[in-house]
Amino acid sequence: MRLTALAVVLVGLAACEAGLPGGGTRSLGLYDGSVRVAGPEGYCVDPLASRPEAGFAVLGACGLLGGSGGMPGTDGFITVQAGAAGTASVSGSETDLATLLRLPMGAALLTDSGRPATVAVGLVEQSAGLVIVQFTDRAPPPVDGLAAEEWRAFMDLGGRLVTVGLRGYDRAPLSAAQARGLLYATVAALRAANPAEAAPGRLQSGNGSGL
Repeated sequence: MRLTALAVVLVGLAACEAGLPGGGTRSLGLYDGSVRVAGPEGYCVDPLASRPEAGFAVLGACGLLGGSGGMPGTDGFITVQAGAAGTASVSGSETDLATLLRLPMGAALLTDSGRPATVAVGLVEQSAGLVIVQFTDRAPPPVDGLAAEEWRAFMDLGGRLVTVGLRGYDRAPLSAAQARGLLYATVAALRAANPAEAAPGRLQSGNGSGL
């Protein structure tokens, strides 16, 4: 029953399709500022593709969005989706969520196409208040030009469940180390922008061993 309840909450956080039309800004408030979105160094929020009233933001390299500064060392496409007030459900349920993501119903939550058979889950990591999953989706990507591999983080911010998605580009695929590092840098930037949240704890891999 607990896994089913988690699945119901996560269904409402399906990733939205978005492009990078330009005009980036360093940060953006979602839901009138209940959650503040900020990216790692070299990343800007795309205000045209983002929908703050729906809790959704797109981040890309500032250099691609017309912002100042050069390209970051790792170039990726990042989305942030915050749920409704009161949906926070990761803290205290990290192991349940990690288990859910390995099950068929977890694949159904991860796919943007509605076809869970196209999803292959790889790495799952957990720490206090954070669950990370790496997967490949053979269905067409939500945005043309994105790689099939995605890394996704689940966390709580401002009393809301938040998902962070990261994909590389077909023109410049990300290594596992690059993707993992950029995702954790994004999580750190979001936590720094929302300081009332607890700091991350020690990570655990999918088999429960400390990293």
